[in-house]
Amino acid sequence: MDTTPFISIIIPVRNGERLLANCLESLKLQSYPHDRFEIIISDGMSSDDTIKIAEKYGAKVVRNPKLTVGPGRNEGYKLSRGDLIAFSDDDCVMDKDWLLNSVKYFKDERVGGLSGPTITQNDGSPLGEAIGLIYDLAASSGKSAHRSENNKVSEVADIPGCNAIYRRTVIEEVFPIDETLITAEDVEMNRLIRLEGHKLLYVPDVKLWHNRRQNLMGFYKQMYRFAIGRLQVGRKDLKMLTPTHILAGITLPVIILLLLALYFSNNIRTIYYFSWGIPFLAIIAAVFAFFKTGAIKPAIVFPFVVITFIVAWSLGFMRELFFPI
Repeated sequence: MDTTPFISIIIPVRNGERLLANCLESLKLQSYPHDRFEIIISDGMSSDDTIKIAEKYGAKVVRNPKLTVGPGRNEGYKLSRGDLIAFSDDDCVMDKDWLLNSVKYFKDERVGGLSGPTITQNDGSPLGEAIGLIYDLAASSGKSAHRSENNKVSEVADIPGCNAIYRRTVIEEVFPIDETLITAEDVEMNRLIRLEGHKLLYVPDVKLWHNRRQNLMGFYKQMYRFAIGRLQVGRKDLKMLTPTHILAGITLPVIILLLLALYFSNNIRTIYYFSWGIPFLAIIAAVFAFFKTGAIKPAIVFPFVVITFIVAWSLGFMRELFFPI
């Protein structure tokens, strides 16, 4: 491969005016030759100034009338001309060497795609830090590049759609992405790439900062949709559903059934001990978060984030299990 391959950066966006400029500014500051990459904004029919901001930074804009990320990536790919295809999100800020550092790994013809540290942006928000901890825990439960810190190059099973760079010839083998997927289109794409025999890498020097959801309702909606998408992909290949995905999916209904059983059993002693169980688990979660973050405020918020995650994931999982989209 040419030492300076042309790179197409595809960013699906819908009403992203709040953060898109920061993302595009970081791409403007890339150390990679600016005549060797292009930015394609796949716009999901935004009603704000998303298109205006994209055009201000010289990005190409393609319409995505189906609104969701999967179709957005498909539409962006149709317009692309890069030897390498990079995907990201409007709420990301890239390291200045994001593109430059990625190229050397593609000298190995077996490498189909790669990712690097996806770091929760430190905005001083305890909630943002607590949510970032949830993402780190999810990454450590599987062989995924969804992680913030690791200094070793390693082969992984999955790389996040917000920080992913692929060889074009590999993308051609698996595109277009299944547009019926609500989320997890990146999981499905990575699954197909690996089935074709290509390697996915985690590398320590292709990093960016990701602005996580800044309120519990936004986090709830995201996790609800993630659960639906993961189960959709799981129907294609059961190996894509880990025990953690399933356990999180059934936690809420199991708790509800236990509470009903306790209520009708009229066993006062058992009800008493059970009622103390939830606060005890919340304290354990807070202590764990404190040791991980070294800060009190994120530790206090963390149990609420865990509860929100469990409720959202369980409801999304059950919704897709019994009423498939």
